[in-house]
Amino acid sequence: MRDLRWRTNAKNILYCYFSNVQQLHEVENDVLLRSRSMRDQRFPQGSTVDNTALGVIALSRGEAEYLRRSVQAVRLLLGRLSTGRRVDLDRLELLKLIYFRAETSLYGAAIRLDISERTAKRWNDQALRFIAEHMGWLQEEKPGMNMPGKKDAAKAELTC
Repeated sequence: MRDLRWRTNAKNILYCYFSNVQQLHEVENDVLLRSRSMRDQRFPQGSTVDNTALGVIALSRGEAEYLRRSVQAVRLLLGRLSTGRRVDLDRLELLKLIYFRAETSLYGAAIRLDISERTAKRWNDQALRFIAEHMGWLQEEKPGMNMPGKKDAAKAELTC
């Protein structure tokens, strides 16, 4: 993905992180435990079908793998920002304000954190690039270049 869609997709991964974690957990439990009754969406009457079959179909489509990879990418990002350094705590708070709590815009978060708009944009861009690199959308770049911390990282994919 060499165009600018990687930025939008990375934002969606951050916005949907908590719902993706929950959805991944439900998919894994449905396949393993067959815990809830599922309706076949292909037919209007919505007849009940075998849970395992639908779970296998979902897994074969790569949906669970995409969720797993996206959740892993965000967890790696949050892990890199959990160093305890003030600048990393500010970056983490920026992500929380914009994506996780959705309390404010990028500019509003910059004002609340008492940083310049340019710094907020730069930190946001670094976080989005980190996610995109781990999702494999920026393959020409090396993973982990733009974020502090470890250089090695796994690749992943996800959307909400």
